[in-house]
Amino acid sequence: MCSFPSDSHQSDETTLDDIHVKPIVSLPEVEVKSGEEDEEILFKERIKLYCWDCENELWKERGVGDIKILFHPVRKTYRVKMQQDQVLKVCANHIISKNTVPKLMTTSTDAMVWTATDYSEGIRKVEKFAAKFKTPGLAKSFIQVFTDCQSLIVLEKMRSLSLSVCVFWWAEILSHTLLLHFLCIIYLFD
Repeated sequence: MCSFPSDSHQSDETTLDDIHVKPIVSLPEVEVKSGEEDEEILFKERIKLYCWDCENELWKERGVGDIKILFHPVRKTYRVKMQQDQVLKVCANHIISKNTVPKLMTTSTDAMVWTATDYSEGIRKVEKFAAKFKTPGLAKSFIQVFTDCQSLIVLEKMRSLSLSVCVFWWAEILSHTLLLHFLCIIYLFD
């Protein structure tokens, strides 16, 4: 009797579905933490990041990936973090401070530069970064979010300073009031 090829193909499929191979070593699922779990993403865009090499006086590529501006609501801090695609090596990791000045490059409208104290390699090091965006609008958007974060840092410092001034002022008033009460009590018992 003649059999059709489709029949033999179906029988091969059923035998392949029944095969189950147990792994030699069982690997438990591990939850990978990026350190960004408690932070809000204010900006995220794909870029090519460069770092200035002082010895050779040229820009060296640091990596390609998503650059993020993150906000930690408890600590009230803003930072820039970038990891390379695929290998996830940290290329940039620094706090945004009021002293950091991001600006567009004179040679390209879709690139910008800034200098910051970077911690991406585990040690504190002042680095000069350049980021190349897909469009000039994205570069301007990054600068806008960056400067907005700087403004919020200054406002938060002023708010905390004014709070400490208010506490000091109330302490002064209370101490004078208590002193007046004490003097009145002494006068009454005299």
